[in-house]
This record gives sequence, C-alpha cells and structure tokens, in this order.
Amino acid sequence: MNNREIELCETFNSFQGEYPDIGGIYTFVRFSNCNFRCPWCHYEDGTSAYHDNIKSIHNMLVDNLYLRTFEPATAIDSRSYQDTFEPADVPYVLYQSTKVLYKSYIEFDAYIEFTIEGNITLKVSHDHMMYVRTDQYGNGTWKHAVDIQVGDRVLNSTNAWSKVVSKQVKAEDITLTSIKTSSGTYIYNNILHHNCDTDLSMKTKKVITNLSNIAENVFNTRGLLFTGGEPSLYEEETKLILEHISEIIANDESKSISRISVESNGTRINKYYSLVKSYVDTISAVQSRQVLFYYAWSPKMFDDEHLRRSIRTLEDYFDVDVMKDVYIKIVHTEEDEPRIRNFLDTLVKKCDIDILNRTSLMPEGTDHKSILNNINKTYNLALKYGINISPRVHILSNFP
Repeated sequence: MNNREIELCETFNSFQGEYPDIGGIYTFVRFSNCNFRCPWCHYEDGTSAYHDNIKSIHNMLVDNLYLRTFEPATAIDSRSYQDTFEPADVPYVLYQSTKVLYKSYIEFDAYIEFTIEGNITLKVSHDHMMYVRTDQYGNGTWKHAVDIQVGDRVLNSTNAWSKVVSKQVKAEDITLTSIKTSSGTYIYNNILHHNCDTDLSMKTKKVITNLSNIAENVFNTRGLLFTGGEPSLYEEETKLILEHISEIIANDESKSISRISVESNGTRINKYYSLVKSYVDTISAVQSRQVLFYYAWSPKMFDDEHLRRSIRTLEDYFDVDVMKDVYIKIVHTEEDEPRIRNFLDTLVKKCDIDILNRTSLMPEGTDHKSILNNINKTYNLALKYGINISPRVHILSNFP
C-alpha cells in the first residue's frame, strides 16, 4: 500500500488562516475538481469558469448516430441580418448530417430552463451554448446559456430567429445529455446547439503523489486538511489516505495525528462527514489522544441560485448529529448582505441560535490590502448578527 499513488492538485504544509482552527498546522491535501463553478475560479487560460454543478456522470455511450446540422456563420454573414431565410436561399453546404462522437448522461445540481417561441422548452446546463443575437438585426454569436437573456433570439433549424420568452435558473437535480458531434453543431428540438462545453473536470494542475509521501508530511505537521476543489467528490482517495495513516498509527506507537479538517462547499455533507468522522474515531481509538475534527462548510452567497442551493442543503441534508460538528464560514461582500441575512435566518430556524457560535464571516479579498480594506465592514456585520469573524490570517501574513 505504501507505493499506492493518487492524483491530486497539490499537497503542502502550512497553517490554517481561516475559521475555525486559525493557527492549526496542517498538511493540506488539495483536490482539483469541483462541482461548483464560482466566478472567482478560473481555468488555466484565464477565462472564468461557469457553474456546471456536475454531480456525477451516469454512463457514456458511443452510437452510430447522425444529426442534422448547419454552420450559422455562413448563412448570417452572407445576409443583411434579415429575420428569416427561405430554405431555397440557403446554400446546400449549410445542411448536412453530422456524426455523434459520443453522448454522456450527466447529473447536475442545477440547470437553466428556457421557453422559446414556438412552444419550445429547453433544459440545459449553465455553460451550454446556443447561437444568439440580442435584437432583430444584430450580429449572431455563440453564447453560454447563463448569459442568454429573455428577449434574445436563438437560431433555429430553418435559419429563422426564435425569441426567448422566459428563463429560469432551477436549483434542482436533473440528468442532461451531453453530445459531442464531428461538426461541432447539431439540431435539437428545432434549435441549433453547439457541442456541449461542459468540462467534466476543472482545468487546474494535477499531480501524481505517493501515499507514503502524504503520510510523512502529515506526521511532521500532526494535522491533515482536505480541501479543493471539492473534497467530497473524492471519497475513494480520501478513504485511501485515511486508511494508510490509520494503519501506520496502529503499527507504530510513535506516530500520531492531532487534527483532521475538511473544507467543503456542502456537497454530500452528510455522507462525506460520516466517512471522515469514522476514521477520526478509528484513529482516536488506536492512539493516545483524541483527534480534533473540524468540518467547515462554506456556503456560496454570490447569487440567488447559490443561496437557494445553500438553503436546500439545510433543508434536504440537515442532520442534527452532523450539524453539531459543522462550522460555517461565509465570504462577505456588501452585495451579498441580503442573501447572507436570508441564509442566517434559515440557519437559526433549522438548527438553533447556538449554531451562530460556529458561524463566521470572512472579508472578501485575495491579498492583504483588499482584506484590510474590507475587514471593518465585515466586522460590523458580524457584530450585528452575533457571529464570528475570520480575518484570513494566511493572506494577511502573505503565507502560503
């Protein structure tokens, strides 16, 4: 087992600069992927990542299928942006059969539902692309679903423009089909679509590391912190690491660990909590001291959709035994204050007033200057609601 290798984003030794265990020295195990796509996270090429909200890939099929497709830019750029085209006016090359390279069934936590004139309903992921123009005579362009607005016009299978009548962002579980074709486009439900741009993994760096190397660092720092990305997507890797550390401690009295911590967006909070807690109890039983366990949930408040998801986590996955050990930390911006208040009200109703003793606000910022600029406002709001403040000491001290 010592030679077992797993894929991670990175591991490093540092101290915890955020609530609840500020100053605790850990080996940080950072996983790459996340099923949230928050605006402040970026791909390697610097473009902003959308909110894919992927929960799992059910299966993948490769079929000998062909779909109807056409190339929109040729048709539109050669015209004067008129609202409709006669089929006879469209060059033959615009219409072709394109081979389906693969399709996969993906479970999402949230999706966007469009109603399009002609009694068409589409349910798509946030970064699914359709060909759009914003007014009757504007230029056409590919847009992600999250950026398409009511009143925009999407290109349909007859080269006509169909108006978007309604758009709803729904924080509900759904399974959608991701299609990749040889031409890059295809027709579905009479609307032109681009190959699904859903990226099944964040384009962050990934390294292969040995379990023994992780364990060596852990025993030097005496702490282990799982972060990401989203660690709850990595149950098997988490289990391998904790099993390896447990076995070493059980066979060597000189080895011990003082604390284990999790940083999570709340995904699968009950299941992942139970997994890690079982190893906390096992390790505590075989060594001479109790392992301190911190499970930090960071609900996202930057838009109404993610507020609904955070509240749904409380409503659908709440468990008294779990929540008594969960610490909550929220990034504070002035724009988010109404959503923060809404979440805290729900939190107290679902749990009790004591949960505020395990809740903190963190000032927004990625460097010490921005943290210091925002910390007074965060302090005042924390004082107003009777919760803690997490000053993000590692950023203030410019420490990794």
